[in-house]
Amino acid sequence: MANHGSSVQHVNKFIDYCALITNHPCVVKFTADWCGPCKKMAPLYEKLAAEHIDSIKFLEVDIDPAPEITNRESIQSVPMFLFYDHGVKRTILEVRGANSSLLVQNVKLFVAEVEAKVEAKKQQVVIISASEPTSDLAQLASDEPSSDSELEFDEDSLPEYLEQGSSIDTDIDPDSDPGFEPDSDLDEPIIEKTIPDI
Repeated sequence: MANHGSSVQHVNKFIDYCALITNHPCVVKFTADWCGPCKKMAPLYEKLAAEHIDSIKFLEVDIDPAPEITNRESIQSVPMFLFYDHGVKRTILEVRGANSSLLVQNVKLFVAEVEAKVEAKKQQVVIISASEPTSDLAQLASDEPSSDSELEFDEDSLPEYLEQGSSIDTDIDPDSDPGFEPDSDLDEPIIEKTIPDI
């Protein structure tokens, strides 16, 4: 695989070709030294490769020294331009022959697709990162008692609680409080009696 000082990568080895089209978005030009239309399309292909070098890879395969690649893609004529997005062949974008206007159009469409996917992945990463709590907040959240939790009362512990000292006064002397009257019905509200001044 050689670049020959250009933005186009020349590929002859089958293993290199498979690795590139699987791991990157790629445009592949199939050509031959004896092909006049291929040579006619060469400057435009180089220009497109230089313009979009940061987005996709532009590959060139000479069909004569690379029969394994040629057979894999069933190339019947050249020039032929194929489009791959991480191993997925975009058949609808294929360009057969020296159709320069169609090649420019389909490269633009392909670049737009690739860049849109990259941007969508970036947005997804930002959303996921923003939704994850920090370790400190997560620890505080785990330590925070639930507001819906109820206190459990153990009736068996009441005598022990009273023995240890409590503010509850269980012995009420009616004689010590002239205003005290036992209620006959505990469900009735307690009414305070007012003693008039003498």
